[in-house]
Amino acid sequence: MAKVDQAMANISITPESSYNADELGQYQSLSTAAVMALVLGLLSAAAFFSPLLLVVPFFTIAVALWALARIRSSEGGLQGARLAYCGLALAIVFGVASVTRVQVRVEILRRQATEVAERWLSMLGQGQVEEALGLMTSKAKSKISDPGEGSSLVPIFEAELSGAQLLQDPLAVALIEMHQSDKGATLQSEKKLVFDLPKPRAVFYYKMPNAEAQDSLFLLSLVKTGGGHLPGVWLIDAWDTEGVVLP
Repeated sequence: MAKVDQAMANISITPESSYNADELGQYQSLSTAAVMALVLGLLSAAAFFSPLLLVVPFFTIAVALWALARIRSSEGGLQGARLAYCGLALAIVFGVASVTRVQVRVEILRRQATEVAERWLSMLGQGQVEEALGLMTSKAKSKISDPGEGSSLVPIFEAELSGAQLLQDPLAVALIEMHQSDKGATLQSEKKLVFDLPKPRAVFYYKMPNAEAQDSLFLLSLVKTGGGHLPGVWLIDAWDTEGVVLP
């Protein structure tokens, strides 16, 4: 019996483990910033839905870089570098793709607005009143119908009344005179083109071809019906021929 007790005493009761204390400590010390970077990286896809949400990918990049810096400076005390790198990659991919998408969309809108503006000016120059009225918003028509008060249009003979006054507008008169002298096609578009992406609007500055004229600039404003992401058409919303200066 004594021999059995002695043999048991010689056996180490301390269990061996394949993980030491340092490894267990590193496993438990996962960087919170790295996890946050990964989550924000996934949320960066929201930038596709609105240009205002482009702030998410940029913020994600900052968080991911901060997490990587903390992990490096911890000298093995923190883990999660792969999570931070994944969040960083997602933010860059979604951010670049969203910016490219916005630029392409703006260019498409710019071409559409430019085409409508040129068509409307050409119609006025040729005296095509009904066609020109079809490219105008109610706001623009009401200004022609009653420029003093800006009231609503007269429900009866709306096109005839507005059309007659439209042909007397200073811009229409100038365009008709230019068209009669074969100078209508020489209008040159001036800067700038401004877009409000949530509700697309365009502002053009045009210059009359007569270099001797002091007040040769006029402003043309357009708005896209239907909203930014809905089907719609560009319409003339307003114009101004007096005191227009380039911004």
